[in-house]
Amino acid sequence: MKRLPHDCGILCRVAITLAEFVKNAYGQVLTLSPSEVAKAAQISPYVVGQIFRKLAEVGYMECRRENKRLCCFLTRNSPLWTADSQRINQILEALAE
Repeated sequence: MKRLPHDCGILCRVAITLAEFVKNAYGQVLTLSPSEVAKAAQISPYVVGQIFRKLAEVGYMECRRENKRLCCFLTRNSPLWTADSQRINQILEALAE
């Protein structure tokens, strides 16, 4: 994973981390758990879970519970499927408003 900038907030960290996961993805669907993204972004899994739930509400990803854990799926037709962390950050900030 990339080293995260010191002045990078929560949404910035999630954006950089998601961009990195997408960059390394193969196939049509990327499976993500809030805990793995949270670990890479160095933030709380609860916060990432809330962000993922919001992204699922607007249709940018699909999330469901599997064995008491949240599992989310990002498809290639999602606007988040980009290795451009700035674009992902813009999407996240727009949802936070």
